[in-house]
Amino acid sequence: MKLESCAAPSHRCTDAEAGTRHHGTTRAAYDLGLSIPGSVLIAQDSDEPALLISDPTITALHFFPQEQAALAVNALLTLIDGDEPAAQSHARSEVRVRASTPISLTP
Repeated sequence: MKLESCAAPSHRCTDAEAGTRHHGTTRAAYDLGLSIPGSVLIAQDSDEPALLISDPTITALHFFPQEQAALAVNALLTLIDGDEPAAQSHARSEVRVRASTPISLTP
């Protein structure tokens, strides 16, 4: 059984779906008699404030978008100036473990 349509690789989420997809997943799990985190662990691919007030709170990845934007702008400006960026840069990311996955997801 498919718990969330946004999980399908061929489906592109609308803004409305993306903001509520964890609600649909938790509701479907509860409707099936599953417990979170007991029977099912739930994590989302990007953090957002709504994940902090859901029940249970949802584990998510945080990608520090301001840092990503700064790296991209600096690389673009370097290219516009006719230079090559010195090295490929990567912004940091972190897993924010919450009640939906109460175990550590890092080694």
